[in-house]
Amino acid sequence: MTIATIEIKGTNGEDVYVDMTEEIGVPQSTEREGHESSASVYASSNSQERQRKNSSHSINALTHGPSEGWNGTPHLAVELYRTLMRSREQDYVYEDDKDTADILPFIKEFLEVTGRDIRKSAGDLGMFPLMELKFKELGFRVTAREYDQTILHPISGAFAPGSLVAIMGPSGCGKSTLLDILSQKKTLPYTGEITVNGHSPDKYFNRMTSYVPQADYGSGLDKVSESAMFASKMKAYYKADQANAALRQQHLDFLLKVLGLSHIANSFIGDGQTRGISGGQRRRLTLLKGLITGPGIAFLDEPTSGLSSTDSETCVRALKNLAKLTGTTFIVVIHQPKSTVFEMFDHLLLLSQGKAVYNGLRSEAQDYFTKLGYPVQQYTTPADHFLDIITPGQVGANPEFFIEQYAKYINPTILNNLDVVAKGDTLKQSLVKIGHGRERSKFPLSRWHQYCLLQKREFRLFFRNADEILTILANNLVMGLLLGLVYQDVYSAKLDAVNSARFSYQFAYIFFVLIVASLTALNSVPAMLTSRVIFQNERAEGYYDVLPYMISKFLTTFVTCAITGTLVLVMSSYWLAGFPASQVMFVFAIVLVEYICVESIVSFTSSCATSIAMANSLAGAVISILSLFNGWSANSLSTPTYVVWIQYLSPFYYGFQAIVVHLYDETVTKQYALHSDWGVWGGIVIMLAMTIFYRYLQFWALKYCNQLER
Repeated sequence: MTIATIEIKGTNGEDVYVDMTEEIGVPQSTEREGHESSASVYASSNSQERQRKNSSHSINALTHGPSEGWNGTPHLAVELYRTLMRSREQDYVYEDDKDTADILPFIKEFLEVTGRDIRKSAGDLGMFPLMELKFKELGFRVTAREYDQTILHPISGAFAPGSLVAIMGPSGCGKSTLLDILSQKKTLPYTGEITVNGHSPDKYFNRMTSYVPQADYGSGLDKVSESAMFASKMKAYYKADQANAALRQQHLDFLLKVLGLSHIANSFIGDGQTRGISGGQRRRLTLLKGLITGPGIAFLDEPTSGLSSTDSETCVRALKNLAKLTGTTFIVVIHQPKSTVFEMFDHLLLLSQGKAVYNGLRSEAQDYFTKLGYPVQQYTTPADHFLDIITPGQVGANPEFFIEQYAKYINPTILNNLDVVAKGDTLKQSLVKIGHGRERSKFPLSRWHQYCLLQKREFRLFFRNADEILTILANNLVMGLLLGLVYQDVYSAKLDAVNSARFSYQFAYIFFVLIVASLTALNSVPAMLTSRVIFQNERAEGYYDVLPYMISKFLTTFVTCAITGTLVLVMSSYWLAGFPASQVMFVFAIVLVEYICVESIVSFTSSCATSIAMANSLAGAVISILSLFNGWSANSLSTPTYVVWIQYLSPFYYGFQAIVVHLYDETVTKQYALHSDWGVWGGIVIMLAMTIFYRYLQFWALKYCNQLER
């Protein structure tokens, strides 16, 4: 007899004991007052020997409203325990009683973190309805002019809700390809059919699932807790009456604890310039961001890569327990797990040479290969043994034989079971039922709320980057002082139009102010490419769309770089050059508009580039050409007619013209073929129009160019 007692810290700091005297493993017949139990039965075949027993996860306790707890204890403790008891009553098949008992410490951990304030069910944590994933004859082939290879041969299967699935196989066997197809991340065409609860995936699929990629991403200046909370706010659903920081924080604290990240919650993630957390901790953070959104299905591509064996076991155990508690299906690509980790998985899918060799219960795999004449040898773990015998080139391996046996016995049974279609709610209907809102959109938040969260993060990250701030200010201050000293008092002894040399010096100052201001935009190219990687991953995960991201980046640049840097440059040089003090703010405004226009051109060209080197070369070439046709060193008087038209594409020309037309009379402007008839505002309006045009081009470049290829 196993008795469960859970100790929880009460609101006054005293220990509160919940004495759960029901026996684990003994069916109970008592019904919960006021609530009906609900269960879904999912049947699938996993071998030619026998059908998998019907299983069901009762998650009624996780989806209904509040009720009274025992001894003042939060209702969640009672409900989670009763869920386990109810699942026994409804014939849920555990491997043994220990499997049921193992989850109780996890429940205790959950309650110790969240139990003080939560008085509602775990459904408020945003868990989505159960999702059964089926796939039939999925295949992927790459065809090019001189290249034709089948990466993944047709494969079929089904994953029940609440299961922990391992996809294993040698390198290059198609594991990640299959995961990308199942998660709807594959950007190239594939063959076959995927259904969720009997329906084809639609635009809501991304809202109800999560994807943990192989590569970690994030800003080094973000803290661990901030990065995870951003993911929660962008994608995790909380009911309207629970949309508060406390509930989100409790959910985050719980996941930080079970993944072993609590002690570094306030540490910076770090990068090449900022000291931060270790690679293994960064990997667990990426996993946490995939879990905190409350997915119905989570796809994880080698989440334990780079982790120690202990950390790997901690992470997989957390997945196992979360699958039991929430009904979330975890589909994991994993490479050579140790024995204790391997035994946590419910379902095993083995691939070799792009074909399936086993697809069924993990607990039955050893018997299956034994009956085929390949038993697990003494002192060899099952996971290592399976990989050894299916990897081409290994001693004793026979992958072709296992592929043949799978096609002969297992695959026909799977296909027969897939023909039995039991349709449930569509993904949209599920969103409506749980009151998620925005049922017509593929994004959980409106674009306005996306922008607000992005803008807050952008400002936070910028003002933490003291090195960048000091560099911008110092660069503009030094260059401004140098310009002021080189052209000191160049305007004070203003002569008439006959002394053209004097005007040339004055115009040179104006030109170089415009050029130096644009250098800050060129210097920001590497940062643009780095942030684009984060944008691509977060957009693919369904956090936000292109427009909110663009606006937040633009306003951050405008407030921090454009205004601050340009203001320092103009103020530090203008008076030294002797120009009239009454016109300083006008000159500053023109230089600011010109900078914004140049920065828009640089942003567009960088969005089209595939690398930092290419972006630097492309942006540098474009800005160099445009700066040459500036209205002073090259204009219609000195430039051949077949190239002079380029000046009308240059923001330097319009900025230079606006300042000169404002400061000088018509005699001077005509001498340099400037359009004084346009007036001062003509150049400003054209530069603003060019800014909008290049931002429009950048929008489409971000949307369709250099997307993540999977």
